[in-house]
Amino acid sequence: MGGVECAAKTTENISKGNICFSLLYISKKSRNYKSKLLDFLDFLRDSFSSVLKIVNCSPDVLIISLWKSCIVGIFIKILKPEVKIILFLHSSNLNFIDYLFNNLLAITAFEIWADSESTLRNRLNSFIFINKGKTKKVISLILNKEKPLPFNSVKTNFIYWGRLHRIKNISRSIDIFYSIYKQIKNSKFIIIGPDDGDYLNLKKYIIELGLENNVKIYKEMSFDKIKNFAQDSSFFIQSSFSEGMAISVLESMQLGLVPIVTDVGNIKNYCKDNFNSIIIDELSTRKILEISRNHDKYLFLRKNAIETWKSKPLYKKDVYENCLRLSYKVKN
Repeated sequence: MGGVECAAKTTENISKGNICFSLLYISKKSRNYKSKLLDFLDFLRDSFSSVLKIVNCSPDVLIISLWKSCIVGIFIKILKPEVKIILFLHSSNLNFIDYLFNNLLAITAFEIWADSESTLRNRLNSFIFINKGKTKKVISLILNKEKPLPFNSVKTNFIYWGRLHRIKNISRSIDIFYSIYKQIKNSKFIIIGPDDGDYLNLKKYIIELGLENNVKIYKEMSFDKIKNFAQDSSFFIQSSFSEGMAISVLESMQLGLVPIVTDVGNIKNYCKDNFNSIIIDELSTRKILEISRNHDKYLFLRKNAIETWKSKPLYKKDVYENCLRLSYKVKN
């Protein structure tokens, strides 16, 4: 489950007073068919089922997030034009189909929400035939408020939690760790997450580099257990090729870990090099070593990482308050 889906899941129980909120997934199961035709037919069946459920429910407002749900939203607008559509935008266009269906739905959307100002600006500027005077809102993607972990000392210990998928480019994170390990032999790197196709490749690469004692991979676990591992780490490292909001980076910053990240997707909007994070580039190893040897510099980055999210609202609260605002707007 990606960050957007995890955020949506936190809204399951926000119904209160006159606000009756329901969460609907087009499909909760992953599709692993070798045949693209079977995969497509399965998606069509699930989408048709979703349209029927929404029509029967007859909501006043329908919030649509991610391009596949845009197809459902378009059919709902045709069948029940009185339903107010809210288009929730994330990161950049994944492909032309993503662009096309988000653009089509944006034309008829009542309001447009996004996970950051830059997402709103960049994606709306790329859309055509859209009334840019529509109401626009930025919604927080913080799932939970996390207390910073206690700080003892700076260690060249690293952690990552998230999917083990090629797009996460974990092998590059291992390369960066290896460059540190060659100078500080007691360094550690903990990798936590479900296998999404890259586990065996990573395991083989760790063995090739002779890092079996220093790099460990663990299966998906609860966030409380993740925090137990994070207590012995000073850095969170994620070298993704592309990202949306990158929920795990937000979580790590709240815990007081200094993130080492590629500035892709929305990460570049909140991670600032040498202020609250280390941006991965050709000088990454040198920057990590310098900060790990400079107690005050590390604490400066740690403090700024924590402060980045301290005053931000929770996703579910932000969604609820905007639904409450919409309830008055729709009635009037």
